Amino acid sequence: RQSDLKFNYYLAYQGFTGRLKFDDQKKTLNLEVIPASSEVQNSTQTKAMSGGEKSFTTIALVMALGDQLFTPFRSMDEFDIFMDSVNRKMSMALLI
Repeated sequence: RQSDLKFNYYLAYQGFTGRLKFDDQKKTLNLEVIPASSEVQNSTQTKAMSGGEKSFTTIALVMALGDQLFTPFRSMDEFDIFMDSVNRKMSMALLI
């Protein structure tokens, strides 16, 4: 799917890898993410990720899904609340 490719594309900005797993029958979406800081090359549950890693993953997901929508503008509020200055700067570059 195009969203999966875009999700991985946006994650790569931070050195992450990952994918989206859509299950149409169960109507679920699962995220597999391997942060750049991970020593293990297995997908990480979001519970084990830092606040900044979770926030960046959320930005990547919103951007990937948003690329499939044709809207004149998008708005986000307080997406950077758990980010450090490096993650905030990277996310802002993706959003603008």
